[in-house]
Amino acid sequence: MPQKRTIPRTCLRCGTVFLVTADNARPGRGLYCSRPCANTGREKADLATRFWPKVGTQGPKECWPWVGSMAGKGYGHVWDGVRTVPAHRVAWELTNGPIPDGMEIDHVRTRGCILRNCCNPAHLEPVTHETNVQRGRNARAEQTHCKRGHPFTHENTYVASGGRRVCKTCRRRHDQNRQCRVR
Repeated sequence: MPQKRTIPRTCLRCGTVFLVTADNARPGRGLYCSRPCANTGREKADLATRFWPKVGTQGPKECWPWVGSMAGKGYGHVWDGVRTVPAHRVAWELTNGPIPDGMEIDHVRTRGCILRNCCNPAHLEPVTHETNVQRGRNARAEQTHCKRGHPFTHENTYVASGGRRVCKTCRRRHDQNRQCRVR
């Protein structure tokens, strides 16, 4: 196997002579002897400097939407230098300090918070996981009718295993159609 051709270069940062392969000798490549030399003087701006310009601040009582990168389910997220973290948690920590152990940050609806990507610290509060789940919006619990329009009344509803509500009218129709197919 032929050896790759190497070319001597001088590091732009420290002046050390090092060898690069011909592939890395293209313009703009192979300029530094190591990663530390390449990254020196390139420190990223601190988190607060990068974070707040990506928040759409409005009035003190309104939601401040995160306009940066979004994660699943509508939550904003930001790189903190170590890992990707939810934007609302960063907003809380930048204004109030660390989140207490065993606590989560909740968007408090009673304070006017209606957005998952809200970063207004006045809308956020550290709570236990249990409290956060209890306060959370449960779309199924808020449903008043099944998907076919029948009301979820006491007479027309039964609770299946796992706590799921089932419309008796739809279930009856499903069972009838099933019996017709079997016969």
